[in-house]
Amino acid sequence: MPDWGALRFNLHVPNPNGGTLKVSIQGDEPGYENYQPIGNIDLRVADGRVNPGDLAEIPYPIGYADTDTNRIGYGNVGFETFHVDVPEILRGKSAKLKFELEGNDTVYLDDVFFKSTHLMFGNPTLNGQVARPDAANNANNYLIEKPQYAISYNNNFRAPNWVSWQLNQSWIGNVPRPGTNNGYLPPSPVNRAIYPWRADDNELPNTFGMAQPWDYLGVETINAGLINEIIPERGHLTPVDDRDRHLKDIFATFFTTNVLTQDRGLNRGIWSVLESFASNELVLGQGRELYIISGGYGFNTPLRARNGQEDRLIRVPDHTWKIIVVLEPGQTISDITPETGIITVDIPNNEGVVGTAWTDYLISINELERRIRDAANLDGNTYNYNFCLMCRN
Repeated sequence: MPDWGALRFNLHVPNPNGGTLKVSIQGDEPGYENYQPIGNIDLRVADGRVNPGDLAEIPYPIGYADTDTNRIGYGNVGFETFHVDVPEILRGKSAKLKFELEGNDTVYLDDVFFKSTHLMFGNPTLNGQVARPDAANNANNYLIEKPQYAISYNNNFRAPNWVSWQLNQSWIGNVPRPGTNNGYLPPSPVNRAIYPWRADDNELPNTFGMAQPWDYLGVETINAGLINEIIPERGHLTPVDDRDRHLKDIFATFFTTNVLTQDRGLNRGIWSVLESFASNELVLGQGRELYIISGGYGFNTPLRARNGQEDRLIRVPDHTWKIIVVLEPGQTISDITPETGIITVDIPNNEGVVGTAWTDYLISINELERRIRDAANLDGNTYNYNFCLMCRN
């Protein structure tokens, strides 16, 4: 087993009927001489309810439903990825896995492996260390592997260092954005200013700070009146439209661990245009498969309330960046050549970019690494990244 990374596997369950897929592991370490359970997949439809199909229960009352995580969403149409944590004591050791089916469901199992598929081009090293789910030693480079994307979380900034995700046609559908007039809204009263943002991410340690959805209400403009002013709002890194095949996946983008504080003009302008170019032109138009990583740097500015006094404890980046590796479906890191398409942008996070094009900010990966390394940050740390070595441009 590798030193880091969740167990992942793909399931297709054409007609979820209430069975259970049990996952267990055996190894040479004490306590694991015999198979021990490490996770169950509930073969019922993910519908945002604690009890699927119970019409008396309101689905998705606060946003993403944690009960959906190990239930079948897109998996009744095609293959859906599930993650199971493995015991740390077995890391670096030989082990055996066992999958057992209880019930009469038809289940197709494929692509059993370790480490998120969203990190196919690597877990970027930060100051020589890959992100790991280690609260004591990696609080500012804490790895979260979700089936929908992977995150390096920074507890100092209450924001991600980066988010990485795969994008191909299997991820794209037509589920409307929740919380909008055309999208899902629970019948009970909700605060539409924050719904469906989740106030917690259960994959973060409970000792960590996390941006709350209401932290972005009533915040002051940064550098007001200047060309580089920032009108702060929540900015998705993995976009809603890149995960709109099922409500389970679309709601998963609404954790604030998937958010940087972005300037409104940037977020709704050229950043959105670049997102649309990737999904509509490259994936839907050309049939490409993309591996994307995106983040920020220069976390120098506190997010404050309009009175200027209350620090929301969220740090705002001076710049936002994105790397897009453009492949044909099914290609892997071994298929990268000097002709492989690589898009790298570094865009200032302020109103000064309004009226420009994302192509104005194209740079190389090497240059992006240099800029991040040389940037000042409010916590005084240097962030020396090493992104995909096979993707040099």
